[in-house]
Amino acid sequence: MQTILIYLRRLFSKWVEMVTGGLIAVFLAVQPYTGIPAPHKWIFWTMLVGAWAIASYRVWRDAYRVAEEQQRQITQSASSESARVRIVVKWHCTTDAAQPSLQLMARNIGRASLHDFTMRGLQLGLWSVEFSRIDSLEPDVDNELVATVHGGMATRGDNDLLDVLMTAWTDIAPKEYQLFAHVIKANGQSRVLRFTLTYAPLHNPRRISDASDIERCVTIDQVSAG
Repeated sequence: MQTILIYLRRLFSKWVEMVTGGLIAVFLAVQPYTGIPAPHKWIFWTMLVGAWAIASYRVWRDAYRVAEEQQRQITQSASSESARVRIVVKWHCTTDAAQPSLQLMARNIGRASLHDFTMRGLQLGLWSVEFSRIDSLEPDVDNELVATVHGGMATRGDNDLLDVLMTAWTDIAPKEYQLFAHVIKANGQSRVLRFTLTYAPLHNPRRISDASDIERCVTIDQVSAG
């Protein structure tokens, strides 16, 4: 309702502007001082209706130009905005799984869409971890980033990222690993993002009864934007 009222006010303002400042006003102002006969009423009303139609078009045109300029600014902002992705680590429990496992969720925290998010594989001793490709990352939408383990004990088929982190690093101090992801911005620009995966053994939910510390056990933080 508010939008309709705004439109009608603008339309009336444009119409009054055309009627009082156009040829109709000029003719009515000089006609009494000339010998020109007054036009028929239907001509007068036709000109008023025509002015209303033109005013309606001009209001639409102005709104279209504003929307077009806003879209141009959004596109320009998307071109200059850095690609920012947050990866959240969750402790995932299912009824059919032998034990809980890590679940990685990628979220675009920027304002523009991202495409073809591909995290490079991670080598941990005898094991390699591959991450699934995400076709599209829309702003503020969670997308699962599946980590698949190959080699070593992964042949048992019940191991995940946390298993290989536990096996590859036996110290109690936190251990950091570098991760790289390739992403394409909405404007077609290709970027490489760098992340730091931190494994903190003292918060390992496989070794403690309370799994609430999983967010401190494994964290993946973006350290460079593209």
